[in-house]
Amino acid sequence: MKNTTSAGTSNETEFLFNVDIMIHSKSDALALQSLLEMLNAQDQIADFRIQSGMRLGARIEQALKQTAVSDLNLKPIHKSPLLPASGTMKREEEDRCPSEKWLMSAMKEGRLIRLDIRDKNGKDKSIPCRVLNFDALSKLVSIYHVDEKQVYSIHTSEIEKYI
Repeated sequence: MKNTTSAGTSNETEFLFNVDIMIHSKSDALALQSLLEMLNAQDQIADFRIQSGMRLGARIEQALKQTAVSDLNLKPIHKSPLLPASGTMKREEEDRCPSEKWLMSAMKEGRLIRLDIRDKNGKDKSIPCRVLNFDALSKLVSIYHVDEKQVYSIHTSEIEKYI
């Protein structure tokens, strides 16, 4: 607990607590949404930062581990492994690296960003948000919309521009 004096008021002080909260829900995203709604509903909470607890993509990780184990048990059909052309791999890495690095840095720093997206219906939207999670394998980005106070998962193909 940390006690600091608020600069704007002379009678109030601010207290900083580190807590662990367990929320029962059907999914991580719904639990996070419930937590954010509870924290935003309280006038006494001046600011908050969620530092851990996101376990989105756990099913994907589990499936990848199972696939890796089953691949070890298979006998190779070809004597030499088939590899994609090195030029193709380099181009794919160059295409995705800048945006992935930017999304990861925005997520780690907790920066407020604006995403211009085109949804499935073709509508353009500009969303002020914070990146909560980025899964590079499935190309899904979980964001917290700061105006609507909602959590959304969007595919990177929907992102037109990021600021």
